Amino acid sequence: MQYFARSDIGKVRAINEDSVLALTREGYHLFIVCDGLGGHLSGEVASSLAIQTIADFIDTHYGEGEFADCKRLIEESLQAANRKIYHESLSDQQLSNMGTTAEVSLVVDEDLYIGHVGDSRVYLHREGALTQLTIDHSLINDLIASGSVTPEDAKNMGQRNIITRALGVESGLLVDLHTMTLKSGDILMMCSDGLTNGVEDDKIHEVLELPIEPEEKVDMLIYMANASGGYDNSTIILAEMR
Repeated sequence: MQYFARSDIGKVRAINEDSVLALTREGYHLFIVCDGLGGHLSGEVASSLAIQTIADFIDTHYGEGEFADCKRLIEESLQAANRKIYHESLSDQQLSNMGTTAEVSLVVDEDLYIGHVGDSRVYLHREGALTQLTIDHSLINDLIASGSVTPEDAKNMGQRNIITRALGVESGLLVDLHTMTLKSGDILMMCSDGLTNGVEDDKIHEVLELPIEPEEKVDMLIYMANASGGYDNSTIILAEMR
């Protein structure tokens, strides 16, 4: 597996509230993207706390007894991060109401395990097709799912930044979990909405099709997000199965 991760502040924001982690340990690869929310510096704190807590939990408990089930390992790591952020927000007024999205991908041999909360995304590029593996936990997506608005109408609506699930905003957390088997040639892409709000899926697909290295693809996608306005931080992980 070959991978590359990068986070970019964009052209408008004063602070990068995204956090990213891509690492390899004995037995697994771990990829995390978090997009923080809240005033002052609280979004940056929330996303950083999430990354640290999730990675530490998985590193400590990987392959251990009840956590030999990787789906449970990921869910409990996210629950631990939720508790940590929630308690920190209650104990420090400056961090009140902070939260973060979280995308966690754990790759063990050819098996992929995903934990998802919020509106950051995980995609799979396989055999010339790009598929979004996660469902946005957002007000816009709920309106589309209910038939209240069409996907085309939603592109022109405000309130695109209102999410319906995040780590740290409540004591309890509902996590979406997915599993699948990866194949040679697959490309796993994880990203914050700074990319997807600025670059359409068909343009992302065109970049992923190019016969260039993951780092070059990531740099190209971030350039495209900034060229479209760079209104938000953009964070991307690309991992290619070789």
